[in-house]
Amino acid sequence: MGEDLFLIFLAILSLACVILVWHFMAEDE
Repeated sequence: MGEDLFLIFLAILSLACVILVWHFMAEDE
């Protein structure tokens, strides 16, 4: 159960990073 929670946390963290990078790249242009 703890492992599933960690995977979900990892997925959310990755998604947040992607959105952050995309936002900054879009703002740069």
